[in-house]
Amino acid sequence: DRFVIVRGTGGDEADRLGIERICNQMLAAWKIAQFGNFRVITDLEFERNSDSMANFVLVGNPKTNKVWQMLAPRIPLVVNATEIKSPSKSWQGNDLGLQMIFRNPDDGSHSVVFIGAANLKYAQFSPQNLSAEGWFDYAIWHTSRGQIGLLDAGKW
Repeated sequence: DRFVIVRGTGGDEADRLGIERICNQMLAAWKIAQFGNFRVITDLEFERNSDSMANFVLVGNPKTNKVWQMLAPRIPLVVNATEIKSPSKSWQGNDLGLQMIFRNPDDGSHSVVFIGAANLKYAQFSPQNLSAEGWFDYAIWHTSRGQIGLLDAGKW
């Protein structure tokens, strides 16, 4: 199935730079693993009828990405300054980053990947080898002043 990256456009300059950094890191990892590019659009370009019928990756957080904000009431994920909560687990700490996969609540047959952090200033994309490791259902990492450390990852 195809997928689309939907980057947030909201927030302040530090948020937008963090989102751009995550997208660039994802693109670099994808080029190494898959020898190609992927489609990137903004949350303002997202068209519910066509793009929501694909797998999509939302980059940012509920405050910076309008599509994330639209789905937030129907997805069991909470991201705030000191905690990330999923349906079955929670993680506490400052500067936590996340990647989580859920079924698209609009159609149930496609996936939505959430990648970001409450504080996007130092947020980064987790440095995993997507071809070898695939996507975890969830991955949580600590990003403090640009240093990244995986805290937890696994399958639901």
